[in-house]
Amino acid sequence: DAIVIAADSRCPAGDIIFDDNVLNIYRLSDNIYALGAGTSADCDFQARLLESQLELFKLNQDRQVRVAT
Repeated sequence: DAIVIAADSRCPAGDIIFDDNVLNIYRLSDNIYALGAGTSADCDFQARLLESQLELFKLNQDRQVRVAT
């Protein structure tokens, strides 16, 4: 089984593109990835927060979070 994911590589702030080479794909855990759209700093913050919560779950429960599709 596999899933293909894709994201743009621009870092927008309103009508201005600050950077066209930003990775908007975040690895949250071994089995969960997130794609970002919108303000890069917001996406980065939320991804890091989710990543830490998933790691805490894995440490406390001795298993990864299950993913339902």
